[in-house]
Amino acid sequence: MALQADISTEYSMGRHGSFITSSTSTQTGAYAAIECVTPTVFVSVTGENMSGYNSATTFPAGFQIRGIISAFQLASGTVQVTLGRS
Repeated sequence: MALQADISTEYSMGRHGSFITSSTSTQTGAYAAIECVTPTVFVSVTGENMSGYNSATTFPAGFQIRGIISAFQLASGTVQVTLGRS
């Protein structure tokens, strides 16, 4: 049980790496977190139990979205994306 918890923690902390993007194209994949590097507006964020991430809200630099994320699209801003378990 402890090993499984350790592995889950490693995945949530970026075991598979991360990347920075400001692309406004839809990004799809297995992501564990998105952190706003600059003030950011999302077109959408798709994942398990995700809601409220739309173009009506500007998220400040430092804001983090954590969870099982399968896709996102930026309207503006720059984010660091942590890769999740695929």
